[in-house]
Amino acid sequence: MEEKCPICGSMEVISGELSSTGGFVFIPDSEKGKLVMKSSFVKAQACKKCGEIFSLKLADKPNKITN
Repeated sequence: MEEKCPICGSMEVISGELSSTGGFVFIPDSEKGKLVMKSSFVKAQACKKCGEIFSLKLADKPNKITN
């Protein structure tokens, strides 16, 4: 199934990961303050037409960071 932009309805959608120098990661509140924290990179989709970023998802399986 092809994805559609929730804002403009365009079918020109691309997938990727949010990134910065160290990479954006999701860290559960329960992991904050620990010496070694479980985390996951964040995947997203973006519309080539209007620039909307949507469909944020953990790159790793959610149970990797919650167990």
